[in-house]
Amino acid sequence: MTDLTDQHIGTPPPLFAASLLYLIAFVGTASLVIGLGQGIESGLVRFVAALIFAGGGTVLALALSQTALATILGRGLHLWQFVWCIGIGVLLWLPATWILYVATYGLTVGVGALATPQPLTDAARPAIVALQLGVIVPLCQGIFMWGFFQSAAGRLGRGRGAILAAFLFGLFGLVATEFGMAAIPAWWLVGGFAAYTSYATRSAWGGIALAGGWGAVRPLIERTQAEFDLFYWLGGERQNDPGQLFEGRWLLAAAFLGFLAFAALQVIRVLNSPDIGSQTTSAKNPPQKSVWWLPLAAAFVFTIFLGYGEISLRALNNLRPQPIPDGTTTIPPLAPTEAPPP
Repeated sequence: MTDLTDQHIGTPPPLFAASLLYLIAFVGTASLVIGLGQGIESGLVRFVAALIFAGGGTVLALALSQTALATILGRGLHLWQFVWCIGIGVLLWLPATWILYVATYGLTVGVGALATPQPLTDAARPAIVALQLGVIVPLCQGIFMWGFFQSAAGRLGRGRGAILAAFLFGLFGLVATEFGMAAIPAWWLVGGFAAYTSYATRSAWGGIALAGGWGAVRPLIERTQAEFDLFYWLGGERQNDPGQLFEGRWLLAAAFLGFLAFAALQVIRVLNSPDIGSQTTSAKNPPQKSVWWLPLAAAFVFTIFLGYGEISLRALNNLRPQPIPDGTTTIPPLAPTEAPPP
C-alpha cells in the first residue's frame, strides 16, 4: 500500500506559467494536426502531439519553473483507488460516446458534415492503440492538465482550479481528437469527472487513471463482436435511424452508466472528505497577478477561430444523415457528401 499523506512537496508552479503552457500546447497540437493531418494517419499525429506538447511541454515547464514533479502529481493512491478510478473512466465511455454522437448529429443537421473518422485499429493492433490511448496519452495529458495546470490553478482555490481545468480540458478536445467541435461536450464530461477526482484525492493520479480507463475502451472494443452486439442491442429495430439515439435503450444505457460513474465518484469523495475542507489559498500559494488569464484568453480566441473554420468547412458539405454505427466501428453516425463544385 502507498502511504497517503496530505503534504505537497514544494510550491505549485505559477499560474501564468500554466496558462502559457496551455496556450502553447493548444496551438502546437492544432498546428501539428493541421500541418500533417493530410499525409499521416491522424491518430499517430495526435499521439505524437501529446508526447511533444502535453508531456514534453510539461517536463520543460517544470524545469523552467523549478517545480518538482512530485509537487504537481500530489500524493500517491492506494492500488484499489487507482483501479476504482480506472473503472469510473470505463463507465463513462458509453455516456461520453452518446454525447459525442448527439453532438455530431446536431452539428451535421444544423451546419453540415465533416469527413468520417477512420477506425482506430485499421493500421495497428488494438492492444498497441489501447496502450497509446489508455496509458501514454492520458499520462502526458494528465501531468499537463490534472498535474501542472490544476495544481497551479489551485492558487485560485482548489475547487475553482478544478472547474477551470475541466473546462479547458473540454476545449482541448477540439484539437486532440478527429471529431472537431463535437468532441468538446464529451471531453467536458470526462474532464469534469477527472478534475474532481484529482481534487478529491489531492492527486493527479486519480484523473490520469480515470482518463486512461475511458481512453482504452474504444480501441479494445472497436470492430469486435462485442461492439457489434452492443450497438445491435442499443439500436434494436431502429439501429440504422439516428433518431433512436434519443429513445429507449440508448438513453437508458447512457443514463444508467452515467449514474453508476457518478455514484462511484461519490465513494472517492466520501473516503477523502477530510481533505476537501479548505479551498483558501495558503501563504505558500499567494494570489496571482491579473495577467495570468491572458494566455487563456488568447487560447479561447484561437478556439473561436478554429471553430469558425470548422463551421465553414461543414457548410461546404451537403447534409445527408447516415445510419448510426452498426457494430463495425465506433465513429459518429453521420458521413459527409462531397462538397458541390464551385
